[in-house]
Amino acid sequence: MMITLRRARSIDAVALPAIERSAAELFRCDPSLAWLADAQVTDAEQHRRAIEMDEVWVAQSPDGVLMGFLSAVEVDNELPIQELSVGQHFHGQGAGRKLLLTAVAHARE
Repeated sequence: MMITLRRARSIDAVALPAIERSAAELFRCDPSLAWLADAQVTDAEQHRRAIEMDEVWVAQSPDGVLMGFLSAVEVDNELPIQELSVGQHFHGQGAGRKLLLTAVAHARE
């Protein structure tokens, strides 16, 4: 599958909480981490602010559906990742890896 990576836009913010929630469902497989599946996710307004101020990339499917996102904050020439989430039905297709490689390439610039 062809995955398009791009900087997130403000309009993308409304889709990111659902992606984060979907990705968190994987934690239910590990009893010690299951509580994370029910934890509060970042709301759309917080995502919108991050998109405006920080480094946020999205992975998009050929039909325009957002598959996942990575959010990072540049601090003192470092780029710590705040969140990396890929929707459950897109797991195993390389979106997370591509998002991570994009952030690494950006950090090296």
